[in-house]
Amino acid sequence: MHPAIQKLVDMDHLPATASAQAQALRAEIPAELLAHYDRLKARRKKGIAPVIDGTCQSCYLHLSTSAAARLRDKDDVDLCENCGCYIYPLRAAEPSAVAPRNGQSPSAHQRKPTIPVANQQQVV
Repeated sequence: MHPAIQKLVDMDHLPATASAQAQALRAEIPAELLAHYDRLKARRKKGIAPVIDGTCQSCYLHLSTSAAARLRDKDDVDLCENCGCYIYPLRAAEPSAVAPRNGQSPSAHQRKPTIPVANQQQVV
């Protein structure tokens, strides 16, 4: 991930009360990137979003094949072709942007219920 994009991600995840930390991060981000990010935030849009399975998590549209390949293969600054926010690939080591339901582990709601064999009745 491009270092400026990493700083935008860090800044985006800061609580509103951490203004000193946000100002320190803003000082390290190039002015052009920060201006575009601020324009999006002023319009009440996401300034930066992860891409999960080829889908921008800001507008939920699937990226084109070439955009997904470019995002996957390069450490560069990329914009979503649809909504214009900065995008970055969500790596396996990072926490998922999709939260599990009801505080369960991610695999808990994906398991199929099992039916005990002893309770099954034969239909004649």
